[in-house]
Amino acid sequence: MTLTDEADGYVIADAVRWVPEAAQPNRAVWTPNVEQAGSYEVYARWTANANRATNATYTVTHGQGSTATQVNQQQGGGVWNLLGTYTLAPGTAHRVTLTDEANGYVVADAIRLVAVNLTPAKQVYYIHPDHLNTPRLIADQSQTTVWRWDQQEPFGRTCPRRTRTTTRRRSRSTSDSRGSTSTRKQACTTTTSGTMIHPWGDTRRVIRLGWRGD
Repeated sequence: MTLTDEADGYVIADAVRWVPEAAQPNRAVWTPNVEQAGSYEVYARWTANANRATNATYTVTHGQGSTATQVNQQQGGGVWNLLGTYTLAPGTAHRVTLTDEANGYVVADAIRLVAVNLTPAKQVYYIHPDHLNTPRLIADQSQTTVWRWDQQEPFGRTCPRRTRTTTRRRSRSTSDSRGSTSTRKQACTTTTSGTMIHPWGDTRRVIRLGWRGD
């Protein structure tokens, strides 16, 4: 490629760029992992500037197909801008795509999903008791242990172990003004909630499960 100054004014030789005829545009793709099916508001965020594109196009792939939305990135910088509300399925089959096919610079900053009126999914837990029907282990639907009690002595002084928050309190000794010492046992409790299922099929709603000392 050659550029000459045979012209009726100043000629500036800045730069050239070679683009194959069938070249695809540059693109940014987000594939959020959705845990629960439902309707979600999809937002995008960018930084605004006068050199930004006024027709930057976001394409949202959702449960009903795909929807393209053009935005003006010279405005609305630094805030979450709503692209639309879409139905999404669990997993990562959906995506949000932004290309540089535009009339200015395109900024791919971030996207955000906000659930619309979703009811929390029920959690199912499985209780594994011992031969006396005392709960010893609780597992979730993926068979991951969330609570267990490896009690080896008969008076229940050992707290259960679990993956969630457990309140443990130790015995504490206090002395009165006469020098005598007393020992007070405090409670050891464990709280969980969800639908509990025994191995033999008994289903019940459990709010609190654990042991409380004297």
